[in-house]
Amino acid sequence: MKFLKRLILTTCVVLFSGKLAFADTYFIDRDRANIFNHADPTTIGSIAWYFKEYGEDNIYVLNTPASGGSYAITEPLVLPRGSTLESSPAGKAWVRSYANTPWMVQVFDSSRVSNVVLDGNYLATQVIHGNNVNGFVLEESILRRTINVNDPSIVDINNRVRAHIVVLVNSTNLTISNNSIENAGDNGSNVANNGLIEASGLFLTGG
Repeated sequence: MKFLKRLILTTCVVLFSGKLAFADTYFIDRDRANIFNHADPTTIGSIAWYFKEYGEDNIYVLNTPASGGSYAITEPLVLPRGSTLESSPAGKAWVRSYANTPWMVQVFDSSRVSNVVLDGNYLATQVIHGNNVNGFVLEESILRRTINVNDPSIVDINNRVRAHIVVLVNSTNLTISNNSIENAGDNGSNVANNGLIEASGLFLTGG
């Protein structure tokens, strides 16, 4: 009987400690008329504003506009720990960079990016970036078009721009599946081949 009671208690702890049991879902509109930078946390209704207001362990859904178009950002987004960024069932929503940024989306432990288009627009140096991340999931998404110019402000110690699409350094337990990764550091001008840019779809190192 004592063993049975202990087993039941252990099972309850597992069930009620799961993040998804407590996740709330927030739907985010593009609102192009009023929101010019969805990475600005001071702009009410922006993606970054939702991240700041509601924080970790939630699901953030981009409402795919019927008219098309993208969620514009001019600085990096920081996806809260344990949270999901995904599109509505209407189809993949686009997030597009409109400024030179080190990356488009920074991710943390147990975060998830699903069914979205992240377009660096040949301006973002990287699309997704994480360091010492555990349990990140990237699925069913399109990631594309990192920077292809030699900018001294963003070079590494070897004088190279690391224009990789997905960069996860010292990271473990990663799930990356069914994604399309396109145009890493190259828009057809061959600048990426001049030795100044190091570009690949995935740059992963284990912890």
